[in-house]
Parts: sequence; structure tokens; C-alpha cells
Amino acid sequence: MLSILNKIPKVLIILTLLTAGLWEFKPDGISESGWHLLIIFIATIITIISAPMPLGALAILSLTATVITGTLSTSEALSGFNSNVSWLVLLALFVSESISKSGLGKRIAYYLICKSRNSLISLSYTLVICELILSPAIPSIVARGGGIIYPILASLIEVLDEKGKKEDVNFYLIQVCFHSTVITSAITLTAMAANPLIVSIASTFGINISWSTWFIAAIIP
Repeated sequence: MLSILNKIPKVLIILTLLTAGLWEFKPDGISESGWHLLIIFIATIITIISAPMPLGALAILSLTATVITGTLSTSEALSGFNSNVSWLVLLALFVSESISKSGLGKRIAYYLICKSRNSLISLSYTLVICELILSPAIPSIVARGGGIIYPILASLIEVLDEKGKKEDVNFYLIQVCFHSTVITSAITLTAMAANPLIVSIASTFGINISWSTWFIAAIIP
């Protein structure tokens, strides 16, 4: 028994004990299921930060805990997998791996460098334009920025390193891609999963927002 306990990360043991201790101390005004879900959520975030196990294993453990404790039903716990955005992110991660391992990312990087004529500003604008073109069709920052733009950027940085470019250049390009992902997510209604949610909330107040009106309002800044 002791040998089994020694193999379990101490963070998980401590969090399990704390969760069990706080489980029954429900504050007034909060439902029991809501309090339990909050405890599981906080414990999950702490374990993700401390990283005692791979992220996928922690997610499965957290999902299982909500069902076993009766906090959520099985259909409620798995309802997130009905979202098209979740599968879009997963598909983008598959695309990311294929771009990296096939060498396509490096070929795209060489092409971008060629078209930019060794100008850092031109290269930056090219990356921003790629992000802008993809944003209306891919409604997820993670899928677009992490699944498609990032592997191309990683290959681009690898090529620049081979050419003896300074680390400051690489850091600059990373910042360009990061900020462009955030900015383009606000320009079109279909660029981020949260945007349609904002539209639905606005409609409850009698404010109707279409794709075109969103674009016209967001493109001004």
C-alpha cells in the first residue's frame, strides 16, 4: 500500500485531502452542485499549473470526478464534445503536427522569406495578412494561432536561426503573431468562439448584430 502511495504525486494527494475537507463547507447562497463543481474546477487548475501528470490525464481525472461524485451527469460532463469548435481545435492540432513533421512548414517559411525579400517588416505583414485571411473561416484562437500559424512560425524561426539571425528577431516575430491573433479575433464575428456568444447576449437586450455590422464596427480601430 505504501509503495502505491509513493508513486502518486504528492500534489494530487494534498489536493484530494483539501477537496474532501472543503466538500461539505458550502457557503450560503450557492447550490450544492455549484459548490462541488467550483472545488473540482479549482483543484483541476492547480494540478494543471503544478503539472504532476500530463494534461490529458488530468482532464480525464477531473471529468471522471464530476461524474462519480454526482456533480454532473454523464451527458452534461460530455456535452462539451458536442461543440464543433472543440473538434475544430483537435483537427487544427493534427494539421499542426503534419505541417511540422512533413517539412511543409519549412517550405512555407522559405517561400515567405523569398517573397518578403529579406525585409523583416514585409515578413511581419505577410504573417499578419495570413492570420487575417484565416480568421473569418476558423472560429478559434487556439486552432488558428496554435494549430496553423505557430508551426509555420516555428519553421520560420528555425530557418532564420540557420541564417544566423539574432534572437531579438525571433522574439519580435513571435510577438507579431501573438498580437495579430488577438486583434483579428475581434475583427470578424466568426473569428472566435466567444463572438457569437456576445451576439446572443446582445440579442436578449434587443440589439441585433450581423456579420457585416460587426465587421464595420470592429474594422475602424
